Amino acid sequence: MHEAAIAQAVLDTALEALPDQDSRITAITVVAGVLAGVEEECLTAYFNELCKCTAAEGACLRLVIEP
Repeated sequence: MHEAAIAQAVLDTALEALPDQDSRITAITVVAGVLAGVEEECLTAYFNELCKCTAAEGACLRLVIEP
């Protein structure tokens, strides 16, 4: 269930970085270590739900797992 907290933190960080209210987020790449145990399906599901009605709605979330 830690994917929910990760998804929220990623979304909050991305939204805070927007230069203005008219900007949109179209894609986000998250890099995590293999030992983080992040499940891509869960992370994507939480992210997509949290993005509804925000500047990131419809954004593509890409998870890169590194050793």
